[in-house]
Formats: sequence, C-alpha cells, structure tokens
Amino acid sequence: MAKEKLIFNSISEIPGWIESHPQVTRGSESTSCSSSRDWDLNTPLAKALEFARNGGNWEEGGKMVRETTLKMADLRRTGRVPSLDTDVCGFLPDVPAFLSGDPSCMWSEGEEDGVQAPILSIGVGVRAPSFATSEQKVNYGSAILSVVDELENKGVRVELWAVYANKMGRDKTDFRVLIKAAEESWSPNSAAFALCHPAYHRRLMFRLAESFESLSRFTGSYGVGYNIKRDFDVWVPALAPGDSWSLDRKHSLEHTTELVQSQLIQQEQAA
Repeated sequence: MAKEKLIFNSISEIPGWIESHPQVTRGSESTSCSSSRDWDLNTPLAKALEFARNGGNWEEGGKMVRETTLKMADLRRTGRVPSLDTDVCGFLPDVPAFLSGDPSCMWSEGEEDGVQAPILSIGVGVRAPSFATSEQKVNYGSAILSVVDELENKGVRVELWAVYANKMGRDKTDFRVLIKAAEESWSPNSAAFALCHPAYHRRLMFRLAESFESLSRFTGSYGVGYNIKRDFDVWVPALAPGDSWSLDRKHSLEHTTELVQSQLIQQEQAA
C-alpha cells in the first residue's frame, strides 16, 4: 500500500517541485497523452506548468467564473436557492432554531474586542471525469465559489483547498494546494484554473503522481476519487457520473449550498 501526500501553499509552488522530481512511474499520461479540446483544453504539460508558474492565471476561465458567480448571486437574491444562514452573522447553525425557522439561528463568536471571525476550511476534490463538459466544470466551480462568497459575507473566513484525492486499490494520492488563505479574497483566474480546468488535474496532478515509484500501479489508471472529509470542516467531492445537477447554474448552486449546509449542521450536532 502506498499513500503519498503533498501540501502546497500556492499553485505557483507546483512547477518547482515537479522540475526537481523526475517522472519515474510506468504510467506517463501527463506527458504522453495528446492534447485536445476535450481532454485538456489543448493544454500540454508545458503550458499547464506555465499557468501554474503564474499562479494559475487562466484569464478565460476567470472571466467565465466571474460571469457565472454573478448570475448565481442573482439567483440567491431571488430566493430560488437555500440560504446558508440568516441575516445574523455566525459560524454554525443552532440546529433547533434553524429547523424552526428562527432567523437568529447562528452561533456567534461574540463581540469582544480582538475576537477574529472563525476560519472554515473547505476541501474540494479536483478531478476531470471524462463525462463532464467544460460548462459543467464551470458551473460546479462557480457554485463552490459562490458559497464561499456567501459564507464570508456572513462573517466567516474561508480557507479553500484544491485536493487531488484519488485511489486505486490500496494506493492513494493526497495532493493539497491552497487556493485561498483565510485572509485573502479568491482570485477568479486561479480558482478557475484549479477547480475548472482539466489540465490542472490531467497534467499537473498526474505528473505529481508520476514522481513516486510507489505509485506505479496507481498510474495504470490514475484511480477514482475518495472522501477525506475528516481533514476539513467541509468536503466538496469532485463531479461523479450521474451528477446531472451540474448541467445548469441553478441546480449546481442548490446542490452545493445544500451540501455545505448539511455538513455545517452535522458539525453543530456533534459539538
């Protein structure tokens, strides 16, 4: 059994690590697979590394994500998706009050001087399943970022991680990249690259896995996603077959909001 774990504090740290660790596995899809619009948006490894050196500066994706998150903000204002909480700022819901419809249903950290807003860590599984179109990936990524905006508007500081958590048999990867620190705003271009661009997963994450001899069997197929929710306050899995809700913005936002909300409620119940 092999489980390899890497933690990067920014996308721009990835190229240096790759350049100092040669490709050693039998699998080599990060470099051997031909580029195409469907597979990697015509982005070979060299181009993906250039994006990463510039912090994931994918301008086209950033524009798409900005437009989609703005439209999702309009959906929230029209009341067609569940609200993460009420107008009262707080971190976790008071479940009985929440279920009864009481608007004051969020636990507060208090108003003493010097008390900082709580930090919520969100891990997002990043994969590019073959069934998913670029529109589905943008819908999902934008829904996640819309939820991040909503939480921070309510007084929560969000730490956002892109996580390549895949397994084949007993071999696993756990490659984590910090996309947004708690004190930062998310960058549309960088967030779009990590959450929506297939080359992030199929070029950069594959290449990281190919640096470990222990993952030679893993790189035979590069595995399937697995859940590492225990390491984050909220875990958002990658798209999977059957996720038809990702076909449009409204349902993507509804699904993602409910997913995050349910995990926050479970945390409060367990406390």
